[in-house]
Amino acid sequence: MKTKQVVVILVLVVIFLATVLPILSPAGRSGHDIVSGSQPIIAIVRLDGVLATGFSGAGSALASGTCGSDTVVATLAELRRNPTVKAVVLRMNSPGGSPAAAQEICEELALLRLEGKTVVTSMADTAASGAYWIAANTDHIFANAGTLTGSIGVIWQVANYEELYRKLGIEYLTLTSGPYKDMGSSSRPMTDAEKEILRSMIQDLYDQFVDTVAAGRNLPREAVLAVADGRVFTGSQAMAVGLVDSLGGLTPAVEKAADLAGVADSYRVQEFGRRTYLELLLGEASALLRSLRSLAGLPGSGLLNPVSPTGSGEGPK
Repeated sequence: MKTKQVVVILVLVVIFLATVLPILSPAGRSGHDIVSGSQPIIAIVRLDGVLATGFSGAGSALASGTCGSDTVVATLAELRRNPTVKAVVLRMNSPGGSPAAAQEICEELALLRLEGKTVVTSMADTAASGAYWIAANTDHIFANAGTLTGSIGVIWQVANYEELYRKLGIEYLTLTSGPYKDMGSSSRPMTDAEKEILRSMIQDLYDQFVDTVAAGRNLPREAVLAVADGRVFTGSQAMAVGLVDSLGGLTPAVEKAADLAGVADSYRVQEFGRRTYLELLLGEASALLRSLRSLAGLPGSGLLNPVSPTGSGEGPK
C-alpha cells in the first residue's frame, strides 16, 4: 500500500468518525455526570484498554485502545486536591500492559490514600496482569464472578523472521555501537548471552510485581508466589485465593467505597476523567495511523517493541 493511499484512507476514516462519535460517544453527549449540591462525592475513574505511559487513546478496529498513565494520574491528582471527593472507584477493563504505567498510577494512588481518601477497585470483564498490579494497591477489590483477573507474571516475546527474510530476498545490514544494541532484532536469532539478559530483566520485573501484590494485599510473599505463575483466574477463583475481596459489579463497589469513607448516609456519584468526543476522535486517529503505518511498512510503526512486559494487549496469556 502506497503512502498516498494510506493517507487517503486515514482522512476518510477520520471524517467518518468526526460525524459518528458525537452521536455515539457517551462523553460527547454528557461529559461529566455532574450533580449539584455539596454532598460528599464518590468519584468513578475508568481504566479501559492496554496500559501505557502517556495519554489515553480510544483505539480502533485495527488497534486496541490505551489507558495512558498520564491521563489517569492527572485525573487522580485532581481528585486528591478536591476536598469534596471522599472516595474513588477504579472501574477496570484492561488486560494489562506497561509495568512503568502501572507504577506511575500506583504512585498517585498512594498519595490519594495518604490524603485519607478510600480507593476501591471494580473489575469489569478483565483486570489482569498490570491492571491487577494497580488493583492490589487499593483498599478493596470487587470482581464479577466471571471476571478474568490475576495473570501475575511477565511476558516478553521476540519474533525471528530470518528465514522469511531470506526467502523474500531481504537482507539486513545492522551497524551497532555495542554487541547488545540490536538485541531482540527480528533479523537474527538471539544469542545465549542476550537470552540471559532478558531473563534477568523479566525476573526483576516479576519480583517487583510479586512484592507489590504482597504488600498491597497484606499477604505473605510465599502465598503470592503460589498463585503468581501467570495463570488467569475467574473472579470467584480469585476471591478463593485472596486476590479479590468481594463479588459484585459497579453499584456494590460504589456502596462499599461510601461505607469505607464514612459517608454511606449521604453522597453523590460523579464520573471524572471522561474524554470528550474530540479527544476520543484524536485518539482513534492516532491508533489508526500507527496501525496503517505498520501495515504499509512505513517508518515509525512501533514494531521494535511488539510486546510490553506485562501483557501484549491481546488478552490474558
